Amino acid sequence: MPKIMNRLLVLLLPIFIVGCEIENDNRIGLGMKVDFLVTSECMKSTIEHTQNLITNGSSFSFELDEYEVNLTMYEQTDIKTSFEIDIDGQHLDEDIGVFYRKTDALAKAFKNSIIKHCSNKNGI
Repeated sequence: MPKIMNRLLVLLLPIFIVGCEIENDNRIGLGMKVDFLVTSECMKSTIEHTQNLITNGSSFSFELDEYEVNLTMYEQTDIKTSFEIDIDGQHLDEDIGVFYRKTDALAKAFKNSIIKHCSNKNGI
């Protein structure tokens, strides 16, 4: 009898898991780093073209492609800058797969923009 119960549980478990699935809220936080110093001024100049820019020291809030973005710079040295970027798309009615693809592309483009504008190789 225990074997039958175990098999029954194995078959029913996926049904219970799917029935109790937590809905994703289209929000993601990503940690990033670049191997050079990024000053707050350079970070600000990189994101000045965005809408609704709010700065508070080393924290920035802005809109990027209809997403609400919060960026916080954590470590700044001559050889490394690390920051966290939180992208919120809860107000948009997007499929979670679409959201992740778009935000992944946005995060990569944002990091490339920082590299292009703030890298020591560019004389900044």
